Amino acid sequence: MVTSKSAKDKAALIAARGVDEHGYVVNPCSVVFIAEEFETVIDGATEQLLLLFPQRIHSVYLYGSIARGDAVVGCSDLDMSIILHDAPSRDELAELHGLADQIALHHTEISKVDFDIGTLADVLAKESFYSWQFWIKHCCCCIWGDDLAPRFAKLRPSSQLGYAINADLPEQLSTYRKELTTENAPLFGRAITKRLIRTLYGILADYHQRWQQPISQCGSMVALFRPEYAAHLRRAWPMLQYGALVDVDEVVWLIDDFGAKVCEELQRVSTVQDR
Repeated sequence: MVTSKSAKDKAALIAARGVDEHGYVVNPCSVVFIAEEFETVIDGATEQLLLLFPQRIHSVYLYGSIARGDAVVGCSDLDMSIILHDAPSRDELAELHGLADQIALHHTEISKVDFDIGTLADVLAKESFYSWQFWIKHCCCCIWGDDLAPRFAKLRPSSQLGYAINADLPEQLSTYRKELTTENAPLFGRAITKRLIRTLYGILADYHQRWQQPISQCGSMVALFRPEYAAHLRRAWPMLQYGALVDVDEVVWLIDDFGAKVCEELQRVSTVQDR
């Protein structure tokens, strides 16, 4: 018979590792975790998306700190994945980018908006088993439309999985580099630092068998298994702090030095997967 204390300890262990008792990744996101302070911006963003893509949206998902229930008002991002029935045009993608900027401008409860967009065909393709399908099953919660999550399999942490959901890192870093300014340096610095640490954490999953931990624990795992990154972590870490003063040169280092090394790690994992 399991006592209440041991049951609590077991639940805490599962939460700390991000996997259940069978080793499968636990989804930390749910609509029940969304704080009231963010409901207005989420509802408004969803309405605007439906206007931008009338009759073309299959489903909309929320991810990140707001979906996990640990967001900080005025500091956290609004992160949404949008699944369309057909691919958007270049002009529509530009409009989507503008919409993200406008929402962030008019809602001080969030720091910025990130829209990830995909098509239903791409999500359902067998090639998306470790990317879109894992993402929707384990990293999001559906806030509009037909939830695809029940259709997909549960997965355990693996380096293959870490690679698949971070394969777009080089492209994203290139975009950050082009758009970097003095004004957005603190915002970019924080976002890039989080992405680099989580990417390393993901591709090391074969070793630590964890998932979805707080960024501090992700950093600890990276330092433990790849101590050669200790200096990079120490230099980048201050950029994670809300309100930190970050100059352009530090973000350039983050992209061109730390980021380049992480991209090389991704390439090595990709080469191993292709063998």
